[in-house]
Amino acid sequence: MDIKIVTWNGYEIRFVQHKGEWWAMATDLMNLFGYVDPQSIFDKIAPDDHIKYNLTQGDDINGFSSIINEMGLYRLLMSSSKEEMEIISRWTLEIIKEVRQGSGLEIFNIFDMLDRNYMDNL
Repeated sequence: MDIKIVTWNGYEIRFVQHKGEWWAMATDLMNLFGYVDPQSIFDKIAPDDHIKYNLTQGDDINGFSSIINEMGLYRLLMSSSKEEMEIISRWTLEIIKEVRQGSGLEIFNIFDMLDRNYMDNL
């Protein structure tokens, strides 16, 4: 099993590959984003953004652990109340604004962006 460890602001976040994509360990994100109650992290993301995953990596990691996909990671980032997450959240919103502007839409067209038919044709 392939594991990548990223250190950010003193936090280690472990990622495992699942079906060709990198998923983050839920416990690591819980600590990073400041969640105390483990269930609260799963209440903030969609059911298909997390799974129980069978980890087997020598003596370091064994058994099942919850992992979270990229979309779930973004949802947690955007809902975190930690100060350092606000900077990333703001940056993410700036990227969304640039995508809107790059698509030739004005702010009053934002609801067009939420229309599923419109998004499918982008």
